[in-house]
Amino acid sequence: MSEQNMDPKKRTTIIGCSVAGAVVLIAAIIAVIFTTGALNQVGTGSSSNTVSYSDTERFSQGISIEGIDISGMTKEEAMEALLQAEIYPKGYDIQLTLEDQTVTLTGKELPFNLHLQDAIDEAYEYNWHCDEKERTSRVAELSVTPKNFELKPTLISEELEPKLTELSAPFNREPQEPTITGYYNGGFNVSEPIEGRKVKTDELTARVEELLKTEKTGIIEVPVEVIECTKTVEDIKANMQKLGSYSTVSTNTANGNHNMKLAANATNGTILQPGEQFSFNGTTGNTTNGSNGYLPATAISGGEFIQEYGGGICQVSSTIYGAALRSNMTIVTRYNHTYPSSYVPIGLDATVSYGSLDFVFRNDTDYPVYIAAGMDGTTVWVTFYGYQSPEYDTIEPSAWITSNMSKPPAEYNTDNGLPPNPNPLSVARLKRSGNPGYKTAASRTYYKNGVAVKTEPLPSSYYPAFADIYVIPPKGGSAPDPEPTPEPEPEPTPPPSSSEQPPSSSEVPPVSSDTQTSSSEANNSEGNSSYS
Repeated sequence: MSEQNMDPKKRTTIIGCSVAGAVVLIAAIIAVIFTTGALNQVGTGSSSNTVSYSDTERFSQGISIEGIDISGMTKEEAMEALLQAEIYPKGYDIQLTLEDQTVTLTGKELPFNLHLQDAIDEAYEYNWHCDEKERTSRVAELSVTPKNFELKPTLISEELEPKLTELSAPFNREPQEPTITGYYNGGFNVSEPIEGRKVKTDELTARVEELLKTEKTGIIEVPVEVIECTKTVEDIKANMQKLGSYSTVSTNTANGNHNMKLAANATNGTILQPGEQFSFNGTTGNTTNGSNGYLPATAISGGEFIQEYGGGICQVSSTIYGAALRSNMTIVTRYNHTYPSSYVPIGLDATVSYGSLDFVFRNDTDYPVYIAAGMDGTTVWVTFYGYQSPEYDTIEPSAWITSNMSKPPAEYNTDNGLPPNPNPLSVARLKRSGNPGYKTAASRTYYKNGVAVKTEPLPSSYYPAFADIYVIPPKGGSAPDPEPTPEPEPEPTPPPSSSEQPPSSSEVPPVSSDTQTSSSEANNSEGNSSYS
């Protein structure tokens, strides 16, 4: 059939196919020209008609590895791209389970060798290590249908157990011994023991490795070793005995007693586990700004008595110290006051100051310790409950003076804000009362049936000697006039008898105006003496 007699529809179809084929052919030719332009052919004319290329050649358009497009890259650039992408094997989903816990292992968590270089080499071989005809065909095919090269990961067996040890750590659990949770109606509440467990990592490793030989997914129950508790509820209850008690009586102000009650209430109900420490400051919280309800009361600062938030709480810390000593607690940190305290024997006090001085002790027994504390009226009391060793039944602390220091001579501080006085010492005002100094030693003795079985030293104390400090005015001015000596009052004259005559006017003492002036000067003198 001639072109002139051809059906118009057929003619259109043939023309369309021809154009489409031409477009594909042109695209392939351009791709070949682009790709071969980067070639560095180093050996031609071999019997196999195969050529080799240097590592500077780039991958053709349409090549990817594990979904990462490496078109136009060198092998080195392709490696960098794969490393930055942090790719990992897909399809892995292994569930490690135990009771209500689950840990999921994917290809990201498991230790695989991804063999990235092998994948790059495989893609490179496909792209370049072929003859001219095959290469042209592949380049044309890639321009239409991109090719992805998948990784062929292998498990790194020697790294699996360390990795599983890390990943299975949440399944480990320390045994939780029964312990005191509170004191109610004359008895202690005790929590139930919870057994511990430790993952058998060698057995878990074997299970995971066996699964990975044939599967990418699965569920594995984590094998564990059970760790039993060493104590029972009955054991704890039987060993919660009353240990040491101590009480002191307050002579402080209402604010001071308020602060003592707050500190005692904060301590009440404290439970110390074996090896745990008690911190007074940590228990009371900040006592220095009123934020926790503490009020200004008498405190010692720089050897002087001042009004300060939290004043009085040292009596509580000293009372706790007395009870702790009698309860076999290990004293970690303790400071004595500047002055000996009136409410405890010298050498057996424990001062505190939030942020600087703390009182700390530790429970070194194998059982929990419960601390009860409170304030009834003006009496502060503290009682410890816990393990009573059969080696002793009571503990008694004692302290004694090892050195005395005399009170230094009085100090006089001039206050230039006061009016000058020719005799400043005569109007001196006591600012701080001094005292002698002392050094003390202390110990506690353990008794069994009244017989001492051992004695151990306690922290020593140093109370520095302080001088009386007086405030005086600067010297100067004139001496005030002395108070006048009052004139004696005349004796009343008895009424004359009929035979007597009244005295003459010359016998009656006159009233002098000087007497009134002296009285006024005496009042001024009394005003000056108010600074003494």
